[in-house]
Amino acid sequence: MKALITVAAMLVLGFGLGLLFFSPGESGTAPAGSDEQKYTCPMHPDVISDKPGKCPKCNMELVQVDMESAKGMQMDKPKHEQEMKSSEEDSKTETMMKTAAHNIYTCPMPQDYPVLQYGPGKCPKCGMALVPVEKTDNREVYFCPMPQDSVVQNKPGRCPKCNMELVKLELKSSAPMKMDKPMQEHEMHGTEEKSKTETMMAAAAHNIYTCPMSQHYSVLQYGPGKCPECGMVLVPVEKTDNREVYFCPMPQDSVVQNKPGRCPKCNMELAKLEIKTSKTMPMEDSLHENEMHKTGMKSDTD
Repeated sequence: MKALITVAAMLVLGFGLGLLFFSPGESGTAPAGSDEQKYTCPMHPDVISDKPGKCPKCNMELVQVDMESAKGMQMDKPKHEQEMKSSEEDSKTETMMKTAAHNIYTCPMPQDYPVLQYGPGKCPKCGMALVPVEKTDNREVYFCPMPQDSVVQNKPGRCPKCNMELVKLELKSSAPMKMDKPMQEHEMHGTEEKSKTETMMAAAAHNIYTCPMSQHYSVLQYGPGKCPECGMVLVPVEKTDNREVYFCPMPQDSVVQNKPGRCPKCNMELAKLEIKTSKTMPMEDSLHENEMHKTGMKSDTD
């Protein structure tokens, strides 16, 4: 009798332990369907999460995948990295770079290289026509891989629209770009640029007038006139010792002054007037010319 009671007690104990350790939903084997879903990024398969959210790399919404697929992605990660380096991916990257290079425009003036945009237009700083970035020396160009965002800037960072990391534009050129290459769009490169610069300087020297009195050299203007300080007739600046003359390269702005800076109209940097041959007008000649002018005016009055 005692033996039967012992056997019965052992059976009850064993059944209880079985329920404790092998009952579904407890800490033993998980029921089918639980914890079988994972979330991953369409752009970065190596990013796997057990709950929905956004990719920490590109901020895209994670998509739902089953556990087996997620495991496969983790196991195939080295393979995926190899595929990214394959010729097909390289080709896609190169195509993306070329497309961006053709569509991204910048200012041809190096000091305004931070001006970047998709498509042609005018520089908001100097007013010059923008040119394709591939035709300049501008190599600090970063753009969003998502073309619909149209985000491009001159420093690394993340896209303010999709939070993806910006890609640096890489241009492969057979010949090194020259500094004066951008000016090709404005017919100012090589020998032609030098010739046009000399012509511009000569034209400015003939058209810019100043007071013959050295203390009034700050008086500068295009065309003849009278000095507002002393009333003397202004003379071409090339006939004086006045060499602190700065003018805007855009002749239509007619901006000239006696100190460096930027044009208040187009924001271009003022060019310093360079006169190779000094044809300084002697002071007596200047005074004589002014006396002749006064005599002529008096005669006309009489």
